Amino acid sequence: MRKFIRITALIVVAAIATYGIGRVTGPSVYTEIEIAAPAPAVWTVLADTDGHADWNPLLISMAGDLKEGAQLRNILQLPGASPMEFTPRVLVATKNAELRWLGDAGVPGIFDGEHYFLLEETERGTTLFRHGENFTGFLSYPIFAFIGEDTKAGFEAMNAALKVRVEEALLSGAEPAEGLTSKIVAIHSTLDRSGFPSRKFSMFDCANSACANRV
Repeated sequence: MRKFIRITALIVVAAIATYGIGRVTGPSVYTEIEIAAPAPAVWTVLADTDGHADWNPLLISMAGDLKEGAQLRNILQLPGASPMEFTPRVLVATKNAELRWLGDAGVPGIFDGEHYFLLEETERGTTLFRHGENFTGFLSYPIFAFIGEDTKAGFEAMNAALKVRVEEALLSGAEPAEGLTSKIVAIHSTLDRSGFPSRKFSMFDCANSACANRV
């Protein structure tokens, strides 16, 4: 009987400790990509909630107002998994700089995720897009052990798709933000060719008049 009590007590203590640790800290995912466009161009595509269904392989649907305190209705699809709907609350929505929201698994404190997108415009006029998520909650570590790799792969797939979406929109002349046409040629003239792998054509080919015939 005493042995049973001791074992039970140890399990309870371990559970409480795990819960406490999970509430304070947890696993995280971090990715980044450089996009050959100014921050306003990137933000315009990112903040167009209706447009995500057209290009985003991770967040295949997004609905709601991007303002602090608002609740979104998003559909997430990790590689090889079924779509999952969640309703995060917007924490930060700073135009051209940061979007951040907090979601959970239906019950706060079990598996919560603070998802963020940071836009940092470089001296060359490109944008460093930082994309990550910090997880907390009682089951954050066990759940992350199963979905961590797929989550990072999904983030990277979204980053790559966003890069293509923004860069091709600018190069085709379909400006996603006002006043950016004059910047794109200057950006291309300062980029290192190795920094931007081509998709359909070299980014440098579009710094001249031939671009219009190749898009």
